[in-house]
Amino acid sequence: SYEFKIFKGNRMLWGALIINLFNFMLATATTTITSYYYTYYVGNPAVIGTVMTIACIVGSAFNIVVGPLLTQKLGRNALYLMSGALIIICWVVTYLAMKNIVVLTIAQSFFQIGVILFSNIIFRSVPDAVDWGEWKYGVSAPGMVTAAISFFQKLGIGVATFLVTAALTWVGYQEGT
Repeated sequence: SYEFKIFKGNRMLWGALIINLFNFMLATATTTITSYYYTYYVGNPAVIGTVMTIACIVGSAFNIVVGPLLTQKLGRNALYLMSGALIIICWVVTYLAMKNIVVLTIAQSFFQIGVILFSNIIFRSVPDAVDWGEWKYGVSAPGMVTAAISFFQKLGIGVATFLVTAALTWVGYQEGT
């Protein structure tokens, strides 16, 4: 189909697809590992709901209010790096927090801010990718771009689930032990 032309040389689209793949791998792996972390490392699986609910509310509220300002003020690359650094720092703080629920909640809130900022950049890139394809090839294919984004999301979820399962198997994880 002529719509596939939009992929040829469209760096904006390929960048959005690859970042989207890694974003969904990150989100899926983190979500999957979270239950293991709180159950076996922190020793309190009941905390998952409270910590993650607060973190998601804080992350969403921050990104509704401040996210658009940051995306306008900073370039995409700077925002990618800032979001990625924030996510990595939050992983380290979460690991070091041990059983301190306040620190865990704060770290997870900042983690959510980083992940949602990352997602904002991806979806901000979609119209640019569509416009580039229309300018270069005369093909307006928003449906094709959206389908590709959706495919890469599912691919990221599948790859992350496989990797987490392989890692837990490799370390000898046994449920309930």
